[in-house]
Amino acid sequence: MRVVEKVGRTVDEAIQEALKQLGATRQDVEIEVLEEGSKGLFGLLGARRARVRVELKPGVQPAPAAEPPETEDSETRAALEAGEDAGAGAPDAPEAAETLAPPDAAPAKRLSAEEKAVVERKLAAAEEFLTGVLKRMGVEAALETRMDEDDIVVINMAGDDLGLVIGRRGQTLDALQFLVNQVANKAGGHRVRIVLDAEGYRERRAEALAALARRMAGKARRERRKVTLEPMNALERRIVHLALADMPGVETYSEGEDPDRRVVIVPRDA
Repeated sequence: MRVVEKVGRTVDEAIQEALKQLGATRQDVEIEVLEEGSKGLFGLLGARRARVRVELKPGVQPAPAAEPPETEDSETRAALEAGEDAGAGAPDAPEAAETLAPPDAAPAKRLSAEEKAVVERKLAAAEEFLTGVLKRMGVEAALETRMDEDDIVVINMAGDDLGLVIGRRGQTLDALQFLVNQVANKAGGHRVRIVLDAEGYRERRAEALAALARRMAGKARRERRKVTLEPMNALERRIVHLALADMPGVETYSEGEDPDRRVVIVPRDA
């Protein structure tokens, strides 16, 4: 085999996978980036994988074919890519702005002029509602609204001392996000998906959860036993599942009932 196409979370990761399969170095190949990929909102929502085409240069001989690496159970991976929680039992109820696009999802369609007008009216209603809630909470914060990937709307609250808005492990922020989505979509028509954030809290939380997941997965592999994480909401569990989706030697599932539903990390062949 002289040409391979690979996907990865980043272009570099995809290239490394291709080089590993070819048994070559970067000096031995020609690289064509087919798709840059994108991190997606908060490193998760709407993420798309990078895709590369790597070809051996003339005169370079391909290495013997390597054994394919271990991959996560296909059923679990399909559930993750569909934005559902892995594991036994019924999937979690849909929550606002928590649908995950599969890596190769088609770009979101462009909104018509009529749909844009509906979205603008809904965002105005959402911002008016949120401003009123913050005033009653005694919180001073400026609202920064932007349209992110896959038509997800991010409303970020910027200000000092927003801990009251965030709450313990983001519980207050999640509750406000649910209410904002309910108010915005009350009128019907084109549905808007709103993610509420406060001074980048969600990005920081996602990074911390992903780091925790990797540490606990390493522990599960070393000690050859399952590791159960603390209870998390649906979005945070998905962050953990996706953080470990490509890690060899472990698999994940969720168990329990909300609000005590937890991610379990299990070493393969344990």
